[in-house]
Amino acid sequence: MQELHPVGNQLLFENEQVRVWQVDLDGGEELPLHQHEVPYLVMHQTDGHLGVADADGSRERDVTGNSFEWHPVGELHALTNLGADRYRNILVEIRPAVITRDGGISIAEVRHEIP
Repeated sequence: MQELHPVGNQLLFENEQVRVWQVDLDGGEELPLHQHEVPYLVMHQTDGHLGVADADGSRERDVTGNSFEWHPVGELHALTNLGADRYRNILVEIRPAVITRDGGISIAEVRHEIP
């Protein structure tokens, strides 16, 4: 199995409900192949001109700083900052909870690998 990159550069916070990541890319830098296996919220901290490469090919998109996007479970892709300026976002993964037989809560593990 191929190991996937985490969905962000740095894990900032984690508890039973959420994982919060920092995505920080210099101009031309790539966040390697990763997969969003749970729903997530992105808060774009800066404007950005981004490239997304997935199984359907590559596409470019512009984002505006201080804006938000909600995403359901997502595809396998890589993200590249196509602009000259640094791009940053905060990504909040919504972690699935599972009620155990004894009434406790356990968190479903998210794998970062592909066959």
